[in-house]
Amino acid sequence: MDQKNKKDLTTGGVRNHIMNLSLPMTIGMLGMIIFNLVDTYFIGKLGVEQLAAITFTFPVVLIVNSMAAGIGLGSSVLLSKFVGKKEIEKSEELIFTSFLLGILVNILLMILGMLTIQPLFTLLGAEGILLTYIQDYMGVWFAGLLAVVIPQIGNNLIRALGDAKTPSLVMGIAALTNVILDPMFIFGFGPIPAFGIKGAAIATVLSRGITMVATIYILAYREKIFRWMALSWRQILQYWRQILFIGIPNALIQIAVPLGLGIVTRILSGYGNDVVAGFGIASKIEIFALAYINALAIVIGPFVGQNYGAGSRDRIEEAIAFSWKLALGFGFSSALILFIFGESLAGIFTANGSVIATVVEYLAFVPIGYGFYGIMKISATVMNVLNQPVKAAVVIGFQVFAVYIPLAMIGSNFFGAQGVFGALSVSYMIGAMGGAYWLKRNLNKEKAREGTLREVKE
Repeated sequence: MDQKNKKDLTTGGVRNHIMNLSLPMTIGMLGMIIFNLVDTYFIGKLGVEQLAAITFTFPVVLIVNSMAAGIGLGSSVLLSKFVGKKEIEKSEELIFTSFLLGILVNILLMILGMLTIQPLFTLLGAEGILLTYIQDYMGVWFAGLLAVVIPQIGNNLIRALGDAKTPSLVMGIAALTNVILDPMFIFGFGPIPAFGIKGAAIATVLSRGITMVATIYILAYREKIFRWMALSWRQILQYWRQILFIGIPNALIQIAVPLGLGIVTRILSGYGNDVVAGFGIASKIEIFALAYINALAIVIGPFVGQNYGAGSRDRIEEAIAFSWKLALGFGFSSALILFIFGESLAGIFTANGSVIATVVEYLAFVPIGYGFYGIMKISATVMNVLNQPVKAAVVIGFQVFAVYIPLAMIGSNFFGAQGVFGALSVSYMIGAMGGAYWLKRNLNKEKAREGTLREVKE
């Protein structure tokens, strides 16, 4: 590995590292948000049926992305520890086996997906022309699935090396490419025919293909850490077990979160389409508002991983405390801004007064909990690094299924839609307390165990 390009997070100012990692990560996340919004915007120009068809694909796309993200997270957690311990050979072996696992998962999902498009989406309720549009889109998407899976893994690995700027730049280039290619392939341009909804899938695969090539190039030629290795199946399976030990619980919980939101949407549907539409718009605004907090929750992983590998526990505790403070500060600032400008922001998306009123209500209640949401997510990420992935998943699952949904049902009965919105904010607060308590407990156990080991050696 080229040591010049690796960012050593085990030395230097803790706060500077956190800031330098989180800011470019935020920009990259905003780029991918724009990527998805552009798809929706141009497909919406084709008509309501095409837009409905693409909406049907979201759960399946989300599940596949969650699986890839799980592999990426598991790989990055292990790699950051190896980097912290200066174990170069293990780092190279891990990256090689991570990509092998990604390719295997890609082949399985691609075959399964191609064979089940019609029965799966028929089961989900699609029929007639909608099913035809879905087959057009998902046929291309599944065929180019490798371009979706590999960048998820590669970008996580690059971040584990301490470089958050390069993945963000790659993500931004992909978003810009998609903005250019979407209208060209959807509506036609010069010699390129109008592919309609299939063109959106082509643009997505080509854009993601750029990120795939870029991440492989960076790891293989810039970092010189990715190469073909003659490992035994026993070695490969050993690494796969370690990756999936962290990756599977996180993939499941990433799937569970939107499932919980689907249940809440069902609750809100009882108040009419205007409330559901307002909830949808508020959720889009929220994605932007939470970009920095979500970035913090991601980049804390490589920092903690490298310092955990190096045995720098004090730096880990300082990073956690600083990240919590950043999340709270940014969360409360966002809440104030959204409270003041909520109506104006809602007006960008709709002129319907009833829908705007729902957006304003949501942005008056939910953002109060953004800072606590950050504490919960940061705590879950750190627990992953501390080899407690099940506990991390339980924290998020508890917040969604044990707190949010029951409170939303109760709040709905007593206070209507406002009660549902208030329940989300309260659930973030409870989730933050649970996550912080469990994390502190794990850190104290780590300290006690290390103290015992030192006494035995002495």
